[in-house]
Amino acid sequence: MQALWTNIFYQPLYNILILIVGSIAFNNLALAVVILTIIIKSLLWPLSRKAIVSQIKMKSLGDEISNLKNKYPKKEEQAKKTFELYKKNGVNPFSSCLVILIQFPIIIALYYVFWKGFNSPELVYSFVNMPEGITTNLLGIDITKPHFIFAILAGLSQFAQLTLSPTRIQASTIQSTNIGEAVSNNMQKQMRFVLPIIITLVSLKLSVAVAIYWITSNIVTIIQEKTVKKNDHSQIVVVS
Repeated sequence: MQALWTNIFYQPLYNILILIVGSIAFNNLALAVVILTIIIKSLLWPLSRKAIVSQIKMKSLGDEISNLKNKYPKKEEQAKKTFELYKKNGVNPFSSCLVILIQFPIIIALYYVFWKGFNSPELVYSFVNMPEGITTNLLGIDITKPHFIFAILAGLSQFAQLTLSPTRIQASTIQSTNIGEAVSNNMQKQMRFVLPIIITLVSLKLSVAVAIYWITSNIVTIIQEKTVKKNDHSQIVVVS
């Protein structure tokens, strides 16, 4: 299992960072993390775009789903009709989870890279040259260690992403027909505040490099969501 983790995630990420640092990041590790994040987000763009479209459609279908719940009191019927509505509109309610799950091992691998440092020559591929004089400081801060400023920035960027998201439920539009739905809607609304706090607390324990990944990822996500909402009108139209 350890060998599988090393071969699939840790070693490739280790070498990709070395390549970026020595080729296009001017030996600056912080810039290399930003570039790596943009590359990863670009590779995941097809999945991310589908997830964003699905989430926007789900939000647009809120009234239709409420009508189904009123029309079909039995939970089994509600679920069947809801998934039929999702299928008709090409909505995958779990698509955003897939994007998150793919990024999760990357974040863990990135943490291990900076925790262990670039001191494992046996992991360097034969075609990769280790650059000399790698800069690990950003504004006088060692990015291989935790720092509260970047932890706060990571939390704020997560808050901004959730707040600006076109899929966010507006408090004024939440109309719950039962207690369970009200609790679910309220939990989603509260996550806008709870998740940034969790991200901040976690980032306080991790290296600044991981916080930079998080900040950059959130900024790119905001841009991607705005792009989809602005340009993909034909994909977002829902069918009743």
